[in-house]
Amino acid sequence: MGKKLLPYIVSTACAVMFACSTFQEKDFSNTDSDTRTVGSTRKLIVGTWKIVAIRCDSQGSNCERYKRDIVFQFSRNGDLVANGTKRGTYRLEGSTCILDTDRKQYTVSIILIDSSRMITGEQNRKSTEIFNKIQ
Repeated sequence: MGKKLLPYIVSTACAVMFACSTFQEKDFSNTDSDTRTVGSTRKLIVGTWKIVAIRCDSQGSNCERYKRDIVFQFSRNGDLVANGTKRGTYRLEGSTCILDTDRKQYTVSIILIDSSRMITGEQNRKSTEIFNKIQ
């Protein structure tokens, strides 16, 4: 069952990052030092992210708490690691994150991303997911 959820979670992670960029580019975020551009999204995504909420609305609210421990690592060189195992690669195209695994390619929108939180979503789903940066 864990292997079936991994692609879903990876997709979600990328979608969150897209969302962050979109909101900030359209000035939905505040204008303090955390305001990000697409270029800074590339820097912000690098690190370790834990999925904490699923089935959120388009703004990342009204979520269901995610009870499993799934952690994603996005490296500077494009490697994607889930729970300590390399699962594939990722690349950013604007506010879209494309995840290439050995089984499938996923396209995820990053709705919001900053130094501690990422909200993602996919075009074929109405819900979003939230990730917290842990490293």
